[in-house]
Amino acid sequence: PQNMTEYVVCVVCMVLGGALWGWFIGSSCGLANRVMRHGIDYRQLMDDINYMIKDSSLPRGLVQKLRFFMVTSTKHAMVTQDFQGIIDRMSLQLQGDVAAVRAMHLSQKVWYLRSFQTGVGNMLEAPETALVCSVAAAFRPSIAGPREPVNLDFQLSMLQSGLLSVRGLIVRKGEVL
Repeated sequence: PQNMTEYVVCVVCMVLGGALWGWFIGSSCGLANRVMRHGIDYRQLMDDINYMIKDSSLPRGLVQKLRFFMVTSTKHAMVTQDFQGIIDRMSLQLQGDVAAVRAMHLSQKVWYLRSFQTGVGNMLEAPETALVCSVAAAFRPSIAGPREPVNLDFQLSMLQSGLLSVRGLIVRKGEVL
């Protein structure tokens, strides 16, 4: 810069360039944070668990079981919880439509729901569809670790991952109990 006008133009350009650069970095970090949200939540949870382990002086065997359970189940639980939060924000009609789509698989597996037709649309028009939607909407996730007993009395359950032994029979992913 040779004169005062050039100095002012340079300063303005530097300020605008710095503001643009700051906006770009902030937007990029915000986007990365949203994309990796479940991973960040998982690492924070594991940090909290490690603090609890140290603070409580848990025995080594229990610590191993606790960490294995958290590693194998936590990410699935977080995603399921997020999905439920999204569904809870919907109108009753949309909740019914989403439940109907989710219930199609369920109604094919459960013998006493097979005769009901589930379809997307106005669920209040068909009482049968409303029944299947209500059953699907009432499902709540439950997670058990390896070799943990699972109480299945008086429950309709669908296994989403892993294997389960029930009265000597092996139950696989997607099967209904």
